[in-house]
Amino acid sequence: MVEEANAIGTTYLRAQTLAEPVRTGSLERLVRYTDTSVRLSHSVPGTPAARQAAADGQQLQRELWALAGQPWRPRPPPAPHACTSRASTR
Repeated sequence: MVEEANAIGTTYLRAQTLAEPVRTGSLERLVRYTDTSVRLSHSVPGTPAARQAAADGQQLQRELWALAGQPWRPRPPPAPHACTSRASTR
């Protein structure tokens, strides 16, 4: 469980570096995947609820991998901050 939580956290941080619209799609799916993992952990093994949670998690994993396979485009650098000192450019 700890490894899964760490993997989700790391993936979430890395997904924030993706270009749009892949970033938003990935982050939304990661939140849903986390919710599904929690739902699965609260389910009794072998019950319909547990099987459905597992199937939902697998579907979300497929969707995340499909997004990961899209071409990567780096995000543009942020605009310079308006409060940058002129002295620093001399």
